[in-house]
Amino acid sequence: MRTVCVQFQPDRATADESRVRQAFRTALPDAEIVVGEDDGRYENIMFDVPSPEVAFSRIKTVFDSPTVGRAARASCIVTCQGERGWDDYLLLHHFDPAEKVDVPVARPAE
Repeated sequence: MRTVCVQFQPDRATADESRVRQAFRTALPDAEIVVGEDDGRYENIMFDVPSPEVAFSRIKTVFDSPTVGRAARASCIVTCQGERGWDDYLLLHHFDPAEKVDVPVARPAE
């Protein structure tokens, strides 16, 4: 099993942050959520999956949403632990498109 972390940064959301938050809670009902503040508010939404591909399918439901997808993509960083835990994690998505991702979560056309 691998742990995926979706870091939602509500201050970056371009839409109603509560709708984005609810979309993640619906798509990831078994996730552990840690709320904090470090140079801005964040919510780490963490869940276990057997592979990054399984994580993609769960996260894509939010990223592809016609109501909150754009806001979710613009306010999240997604990582997946590697073979050695967080020592060799993969960056799956970053709100800054200039950041190089290891295995991109598919981005729908804008």
